[in-house]
Amino acid sequence: MKPRGSTASADQRPRLNADWHRANRMPKNPSTAQRVAWHVAHTQACACRPIPASILAELSRHAAR
Repeated sequence: MKPRGSTASADQRPRLNADWHRANRMPKNPSTAQRVAWHVAHTQACACRPIPASILAELSRHAAR
């Protein structure tokens, strides 16, 4: 058990960055570009879930160009 105030390892980070989610809502009916941009920013700010496969595929498709 870690003592209070200790730094958590990456796999023990808080799962949800509620402040980030409140400030960065996904737009209604987002374009593919908006979804990709949101998920890239989300990955940098929050560890609540991985990037969806459809977004990863879109990132790979653009990287191959």
